[in-house]
Amino acid sequence: MHPQVSFAPGPGGRTIAYTAFGDGTPLVMPATWPWSHFSREWEITPMRAWLEKLAAHCRIVRYDAGGTGLSSRDSFDFSLDGQAAEMEAVIDHLGLASVALWGGISGGPIALAFAGTRPHRVSHVLLWTSYISAADLGWVDAAAVGAMRTQNWKLFTETFAHAAFQWSNADLASEYAALTRDAMSQEVAIEGWRAIAAHDATPYLAGIRCPTLVMTRRDERLFTVDLARRMCEAIPRARLLVLPGSETGPYMGDSDAVVRAAREFLEQPPAEPAPAAPMKLSPREAEVLGLLAGGRTAREIAEALSISLPTAQRHISNIYAKIGARGRVEAVTYALQRGIVRPRDE
Repeated sequence: MHPQVSFAPGPGGRTIAYTAFGDGTPLVMPATWPWSHFSREWEITPMRAWLEKLAAHCRIVRYDAGGTGLSSRDSFDFSLDGQAAEMEAVIDHLGLASVALWGGISGGPIALAFAGTRPHRVSHVLLWTSYISAADLGWVDAAAVGAMRTQNWKLFTETFAHAAFQWSNADLASEYAALTRDAMSQEVAIEGWRAIAAHDATPYLAGIRCPTLVMTRRDERLFTVDLARRMCEAIPRARLLVLPGSETGPYMGDSDAVVRAAREFLEQPPAEPAPAAPMKLSPREAEVLGLLAGGRTAREIAEALSISLPTAQRHISNIYAKIGARGRVEAVTYALQRGIVRPRDE
């Protein structure tokens, strides 16, 4: 049976298609690459079997990014902020106060950005063969690959899928290539590829409060054990789990081991530590906090201060960490109590 499809009103007037099934802790899975087509995924036997096993222990929430799958196709925002906002729209539509996040491959930076800017809404983060910044992969968009993507869309999807599956399962790769073509247009794929090549969740890490499990396989060639170890060093309260095998997909190889690891991790309480005593803000951070408390978004703060968006995001994450805030509401309260910003009616 195909999963039932619901629709949430998303940012920019987009409608975000999602599905939710299973029982237990809500586990939200941001789209990978960052496109998806969860209805078509259900037709690929290994993917469906793995999701069904995982749903025996938690409530799976899958959604299609704007511009892809069953979501609105006429607009999209593949930036980390845009992807986090779409995820929040789905979570709000489901009425969920707190969720766990699964960040697979390029979904990892999206999960980290959400957890770092909305720490009060995230209980656990699970990262599977993922990364913090595309630069961590030595990302190189070779000219030949770029030409293939723009000139021969079918050949690109077939080549990309076979490479992703390590040339070991031609039938599965062909199914995934067809899913990719159904999920989005060639034009959207080109924009999506450019966006994920620039993704960097580093500015968000300081705001993460929940435990994080970083998982990879021992002989994984791209998302290596060394990369996973460096991720654990950078992410607060992160733990490393290395499983046997070389397969990139969690539904490939020993998928039962991945399900067991996820279940055991989610069964552990978040055990959020008591917030540390507030640290003194720098003059620039106080300025950013004042704008944040005044309702400005990170992008608007960057424009107002003539700084880059990543710099503004880094300031916000540092502010949250310094004052012990778990989100915008607590940051605003802090700013009001200390006269950094005054109520609008004064």
